[in-house]
Amino acid sequence: MEAIKVLRVLKKEGEIIKLSKQSDIFLRKGTKDHETFKEIFIDNIYNIPLHIYPKTIIDAGGNIGLASRFFKHKYPESQVILIEVDQENSKEAEKNLKSYSGLTILNKGLYNTNTYFKINDTFNATNSYVVEEATQDDYDIESITIPDIIHEYNWQVVDLLKIDIEGAEKALFSSDYEEWLPKVNVIMIETHDRMVAQCSITVMKALDRYDFGLYTTTEGGTMIYYSKSLIEKINLRG
Repeated sequence: MEAIKVLRVLKKEGEIIKLSKQSDIFLRKGTKDHETFKEIFIDNIYNIPLHIYPKTIIDAGGNIGLASRFFKHKYPESQVILIEVDQENSKEAEKNLKSYSGLTILNKGLYNTNTYFKINDTFNATNSYVVEEATQDDYDIESITIPDIIHEYNWQVVDLLKIDIEGAEKALFSSDYEEWLPKVNVIMIETHDRMVAQCSITVMKALDRYDFGLYTTTEGGTMIYYSKSLIEKINLRG
């Protein structure tokens, strides 16, 4: 990745980080932004050889846009859909991604059905918001499904699906995945059994049903899965 230069500035929003030949990255004081920046741009948790050039990417749990920025920097021709439940995080993502085209930010929650959510800051952290289903009379945001995205943007496949949604992955992989899961090539997912019991086993059962293979696990606990068709292509190449 690029050389990183950190400029400390006297502004309430915190630090501005400059990546060479790119626009600024904005990180807020008193948040988990710096921790997220380190994971993505220093520890390189998503810098995995994919064996494909992903043209369609979903960044679910996009936070302030740093993963999407990493993907757009590495794969500039890709179309990225960022999904983030928190409105303030979504606004920061707009700032951090304003210089990129082919990128859409949705202030919604990824789920297995269309519903309504209340947002809970259970862990008092800007990168760990938890959603709970709510009524139409009292909700914070709406959900969106992967079929919604595929149909709206006329995608044939989802080349890269990154998921970090604080336990909602259990519902996502519990049911109604038959339409979209066979259309995914690579999944990067962090599971949250500490928040919702049996997240990991639920995800693994669904992926096993469609013959996804575990490629690697990052130091931070993100699991990287390849589809059966991608594994076959890699094996044919050698």
